[in-house]
Amino acid sequence: MASRLVAESPKGYDLSRKRIAEIISDKILQVGLDNVTDDFELVRILKSYVEVSESEHIEASYGFPCVLLHIGPNHPEVGPPPPDQFALGPVSFEQYSIFAERFSHAIERGEKRA
Repeated sequence: MASRLVAESPKGYDLSRKRIAEIISDKILQVGLDNVTDDFELVRILKSYVEVSESEHIEASYGFPCVLLHIGPNHPEVGPPPPDQFALGPVSFEQYSIFAERFSHAIERGEKRA
């Protein structure tokens, strides 16, 4: 059931079948106790379990540190030193010291995104 619900959901690519199966397992007994026999009502109830899963969902963003630029002296042939940070589309690049400081502050504040 969980796999089918995930496949039918517009946000299914980002949902956990395991979590939806847990929600079904926790709540399906109530459907039996309420004597739900209408197929449309049962489908509506099952889709509400997907909505519960979506409400618990936390988007995760990951940072992958890498060395892109070597900071050198300002030189007429080489050019000025690179900037502390810059962005190319949705990807931002920053010096490790800036990344490490922001990351440690986010962890200290208990943020879910760093």
